[in-house]
Amino acid sequence: MARKEYAFYPGCSSQKGASASNYLTSVESMCKTLDIKMTEIPDWNCCGASISYAEAGELPRLVMNARNFALSEQNRPARTSSPPAPPAGSARASRRSAWNTATASWPTPTPPSRKPA
Repeated sequence: MARKEYAFYPGCSSQKGASASNYLTSVESMCKTLDIKMTEIPDWNCCGASISYAEAGELPRLVMNARNFALSEQNRPARTSSPPAPPAGSARASRRSAWNTATASWPTPTPPSRKPA
C-alpha cells in the first residue's frame, strides 16, 4: 500500500501524444519513487484554458475549474484519520458550510458550442 494517496487531475495536455505528455510520465516516475499513489479524478473535464482562444470569457473557465475541484473533493482518497472539525461558528466552519451548500446542486456543465467558421 502506498504511503500517501492523492486525487489527481491529469488535464488534457498530459494525455498520450498531447503537448505535456512527458509531464505525466515524470509525475508517474516521481510518485513511484516516493511511494505515492495518484488516483485519477473520475469524469474530469478540460480546465478551460483552450476556450480562452475562442473568446468565451472568464465565467466558463471558472465553472469548468470549479467542477474539477468539486469532483476532487468528492473523490478524494479515504484518510486513515479525519482532520479536526473547525469550531462551530468559526469563519472556517461558515465557509465550509457555504461551499458544501453551493456545490451540492451544481449541474454537470455542457461544453460550449462552437461557432461556425
